[in-house]
Amino acid sequence: MSAPGKITAGVLALVLLGSVAGCSNAGPAGEGLSITVGSHGTLEGEILAQAYGQVLASEGYTVDYNYGIGGYARGVSGLRDGTIDLMPDYSGSLLASVNPHATSNSSASILAELPKSLAPLGLAVMDPTQVDTSLAFVTTRDFQEAHSLESIGDISLFATAVTMGGPTGFESASYGRTAMINRYGVSGFTAKPENSDDQIVEDLRFNRTQIAVLPLTSPGIVANDFVVLEDPQHLMVSNQIIPIIAARKYTPAFEEIIDTVSHRLTTVDLAQLIAAADKAKTQPDEARTVQTIVGEWLTDEKLVGDDSAQ
Repeated sequence: MSAPGKITAGVLALVLLGSVAGCSNAGPAGEGLSITVGSHGTLEGEILAQAYGQVLASEGYTVDYNYGIGGYARGVSGLRDGTIDLMPDYSGSLLASVNPHATSNSSASILAELPKSLAPLGLAVMDPTQVDTSLAFVTTRDFQEAHSLESIGDISLFATAVTMGGPTGFESASYGRTAMINRYGVSGFTAKPENSDDQIVEDLRFNRTQIAVLPLTSPGIVANDFVVLEDPQHLMVSNQIIPIIAARKYTPAFEEIIDTVSHRLTTVDLAQLIAAADKAKTQPDEARTVQTIVGEWLTDEKLVGDDSAQ
């Protein structure tokens, strides 16, 4: 596994001391073993839990799900007290929760710091996915080409003529007006906050805004060919999806199974899964559920057999 995700020696020692007896009786992979996968109660979280859970189930684990574990602090608490055993989580937000003094914003620095912060809690970090759910500044292809936009800093050349969309409160957020001035010299834009990503996307499509703040996993980015502006000063905190496991449940075989998903899932994959799952939720079809949608993706990627999502 890659260096940022390595299980620390201290955590591994706890694992070996606490689980040798159980592992000696285990059959192939997860036969006879159980695991509870948690999520933060979002559609995205349910999708991620299903992706890891179905692969584990295909390898013999008995898998339960807890979709309503709550925020980051409750996720950590649940992993520690046994309510859950595995949690697909968000690197930057999790680090800020367990270590409020951390100042890391980039992917590399967060992935280097996170294992050190979690090991004393009896938690282990596994390999991260390629998926970054960070917020990003995006624009339409036409606007990007007309103004030769490449990075956030380029907005400073005409910011007073820009209306910027984003979630409610984005002006005062850590990436808001003050940070944009300090990091990129961007000031003077008009703000148009909205309550939903769908509305932010619609405003950008119809030129009610020219720049918008959206999560990188928003289906609207791919569907509308929006351009993501580069962020060389790391204004946005990186938020890669990364599996966190209670050290008591760790085995090398478990890690290998989890890595099959983590090494395959991309931001585009997740955005498409969210779009399909959202459609299934809003237009109920008994044959299309989050479970079956994720199962189809896993089957297409040859990570499970054809009957794993049944």
